[in-house]
Amino acid sequence: MATTPPPAPAPAAPAPAAPAAPTASPQTPLGSSRFQVQFGLALPTPVATVIGIEVDCTAVETREGSDLTSGQKQPGQLNYTNLVLTRPMTKDLTLWNWMQEVIAGTPSQQAMTVTLQDSQGQPALTWEFKNAFPVRWTGPALNALASGDASETLEIAHTGFTMIAH
Repeated sequence: MATTPPPAPAPAAPAPAAPAAPTASPQTPLGSSRFQVQFGLALPTPVATVIGIEVDCTAVETREGSDLTSGQKQPGQLNYTNLVLTRPMTKDLTLWNWMQEVIAGTPSQQAMTVTLQDSQGQPALTWEFKNAFPVRWTGPALNALASGDASETLEIAHTGFTMIAH
């Protein structure tokens, strides 16, 4: 006598999809404590602070002849502030070695990026600096009566930057 095979099990219900990560609105404020600094194609360099992401435009005023009421203002030269990077002093000589190139008379100008990250650690904004090179290195202030980490500072000149939103 032939037996009938048992019925096939019902297909499992599809697993519910994981909720999508909320996408931040372009208007969502970003914190200032999560960022990376990178020179050229090298790995990110640990840095504690970056100061000087700034550009200003000089207004040039002109007028016609002796007419004191015909003043016109036009955009003039752009001025880019030097960047100032500070980090705890370690045995990593990356910043000092770059300054050594300037001291030796063979400075290398590099592309440099500063990437601000969102609260999830994802890139939010990137500043791309052109032709960056060091102009000042400052070592730690040593004080036997104080506690705290030694730090180094590198001031960097550049020829301009662009800002990219991710």
